[in-house]
Amino acid sequence: MQVSILYAFVAGIISFLSPCVLPLVPGYVSMLSGIGVEQLRAGQPARNSLFASSLAFVAGFSVVFISFGAAASVVGQFLLQHKSLMGPVAGAVIILFGLHLVGWLIKLPVTAGLVIGGVLAFGAAILWRRSGTETMGPGGCSARFNCSLSHLFFLPGRR
Repeated sequence: MQVSILYAFVAGIISFLSPCVLPLVPGYVSMLSGIGVEQLRAGQPARNSLFASSLAFVAGFSVVFISFGAAASVVGQFLLQHKSLMGPVAGAVIILFGLHLVGWLIKLPVTAGLVIGGVLAFGAAILWRRSGTETMGPGGCSARFNCSLSHLFFLPGRR
């Protein structure tokens, strides 16, 4: 699908002027310049360079969202591999939610819920450790994600 430059520009302007982006612009510019409105009114100069601040902002944003994307990819692959197990588990959870909604389940005190949650988290950690995926932490996931996308940029004939 081909998108014209004018169409992409108009879509970018509309997205920039949206109510969820436009109010963030003054804070973003203030953060990049290193000076707030109060300091600007007092006549103080900017503390750091705009280029270094914007580079740090883009790098931080990239790290966060690439990590989120890689983590979502790993979770998606896990769910896809265990699809036959997820159907009954999801059905049981929905049934439990329904029973809780109508009040047929027992009510646990908060401390009992914390103990049960801790035991379940510990069990999940043991299962994760025994599954052999402990080497696939966030760093491994992002490296795997980057390597899987590298063929898009280095092999132009295979788009």
